[in-house]
Amino acid sequence: MDGTMYVLLPIYNEAGNLERLFSRIREGMERSGFIYHIIAYNDGSTDGSADILAGFAGKYPLTNIGDTRNHGLGHGLRTLLREVCRIAQSDDDIAVVLDSDNSHNPELFRSMVDKTRQGFDVVIASRYLADSRVIGVSLFRIYLSVGASLMMRLFFH
Repeated sequence: MDGTMYVLLPIYNEAGNLERLFSRIREGMERSGFIYHIIAYNDGSTDGSADILAGFAGKYPLTNIGDTRNHGLGHGLRTLLREVCRIAQSDDDIAVVLDSDNSHNPELFRSMVDKTRQGFDVVIASRYLADSRVIGVSLFRIYLSVGASLMMRLFFH
C-alpha cells in the first residue's frame, strides 16, 4: 500500500478494551507493513477512556478528537469521516472503521486493501459471511446484530 491507512475509532466507554485494541492495530499494521494513523473520536465517555487516549499520545500515530457529551454513533462516524477527509493527503489513502470493543480483527486489513487494489471503492468485512466467526461477543449483542441485519435486508433489499 502506497498511502496511509487511517483507522477510525468511534469510542464510547471502552476503557477496558483500548489498550489491547491499540496493540492489535499496531501489530496488524506492522505485520502488513502499512503506514497508519489512528483517529479516535471519544463520544463523551465517562469511564476513563479519554484519559487512556490522552496517554496514548506519542505512543501511537494518533489524532484524538471528541466531546465531553455523548452524541451517538452516527455523529461520531460523521465526525471521523470529516476528519479523515480533512487530513488525508493522497488518493492512495484508505480509511477503515473499527468498533472499539476489540471485536474486529485488524489482520483483515491486508485482504481489504487487496480488494481496493482490485478497484473496489468500499470493502466491508461482515460477520454474516459463510466463513466468518464471532468471538468474544455476548449472546445479547449477537441477537441484536442478527435482528438489525434481518431488518435491514427486509427493508433495503
